[in-house]
Amino acid sequence: ATGELWFVTDMSAANVEVADRETVPPGSKDFQGIFGSNAMWWLPAGGRPRCFARGPIEAELTGPTFLLTPAGETLLLLAIQHPGEQNGTRVDDAAESRRYAIRETGDRIVSQRRIVPIGSNFAALADGVPRSAVCLIRRNEEKGARAKPG
Repeated sequence: ATGELWFVTDMSAANVEVADRETVPPGSKDFQGIFGSNAMWWLPAGGRPRCFARGPIEAELTGPTFLLTPAGETLLLLAIQHPGEQNGTRVDDAAESRRYAIRETGDRIVSQRRIVPIGSNFAALADGVPRSAVCLIRRNEEKGARAKPG
């Protein structure tokens, strides 16, 4: 046991349904839509969390599974669920500008503007419709880690 932890966030795209993000106080149950894409994280023993992989827009990450091949290679399977669940297929690089109230250290609240993609084209075929997928991530000693939808 190394004391490290690997985990994914699995937050529904429905978190974008706040009409006035600027006036909803951070930390309240109605404060949603700020977190962006889901991700996979690694927390080393006694260390700070590090983002290992970021999911496509409007999708959830689930089921990280590590496998060891007979050749000693470590593989990671990571599921991408229902990309585009909120807005469907992304057309013509659709995006919108959103403003958020962010609480800084010391409880100071600042306003932040973000450009947020609308819809998804993840793992789409020629028809452009987003599709769920299972990704295989493996270590390539020459080029680092690579993800490939499968």
